[in-house]
Amino acid sequence: WSCRVDYDAANQSITFQNWHSLGLGSLPKGLPLRVTGGNSAPNPTRGSPRLNSVWYHNFTTGEGATKPSDFDPPGLGGKLCIPVGAEEVRSFFGHAVEEGHALSSAFHRRAHFLPHARAEVADLRRARRPKPSEAFTGRAFEHAMRKLNAQLLRERGFRTKPCADFSTTELHDAQRILFDARAPELDVIYRERGDSRGIAHSTAEALEAEQRRRAALHPESHDAVLARDGACHEMVMWYVHHLSATARDAVKELLVLPLLPEVHHEQAGASAPEHHRRYKEQVSCAICHVTGGGGVGDAGDVSLVV
Repeated sequence: WSCRVDYDAANQSITFQNWHSLGLGSLPKGLPLRVTGGNSAPNPTRGSPRLNSVWYHNFTTGEGATKPSDFDPPGLGGKLCIPVGAEEVRSFFGHAVEEGHALSSAFHRRAHFLPHARAEVADLRRARRPKPSEAFTGRAFEHAMRKLNAQLLRERGFRTKPCADFSTTELHDAQRILFDARAPELDVIYRERGDSRGIAHSTAEALEAEQRRRAALHPESHDAVLARDGACHEMVMWYVHHLSATARDAVKELLVLPLLPEVHHEQAGASAPEHHRRYKEQVSCAICHVTGGGGVGDAGDVSLVV
């Protein structure tokens, strides 16, 4: 069981696990081994240190150390704790978890967000809504992106900067954090509905392959600009539509999010059709925020609206 306690006074949460020996080796069954835990935003000046000292007393070792009821959900009938079951873990990681994964840094980056895997009611409601509300739309592409950027800039505790100001490395690092923080159940909704918000990469390896192709482009070429702007649009979409509410709070401490580029790129100028095709996929969610009247960059490309 992985237990999570919210500390509203400091806008923090603590996730902890208590480990005891199973008695399969030289250590007696029931012997306390360690407690793992950490605060989402540790601050020693507010009574929330990252490291804790734990003292054990009145515990039993040997064959009688455990009984079946010990494995019932603890704490108010389990209200403070979430079960970490095999199917839930498999869904989150996209594969069965094996002993060898403990040595993988990529696995640990993804595992960091396991406590945030479950989407909240508001997240699920947003995922099932096919089109954005009027407050998040504009009459033309530039107008819509300005409105959405204004919303991002108003979000508390969030760091942003223009997409063009990101280096390739910065962009890729932020992209990986968002990808690791994604909630699988939200993507299931998009895929079942044929929604353009569905995530394009099924694995971290697929994302890394695209990042390598992007890094190989000449930095001043039109293709590189398409790839950069498309990635920025996609990252904002991931942040809004693929992360649970608690995951969005968690990543605020870890990254700077790009603002949405306000220019819509046309086919002309791309040296390879696949670069513009991929760009169109990445901005398809942004196009949903354009209501018409001013057109999409005066191109009228509303065929991408879902």
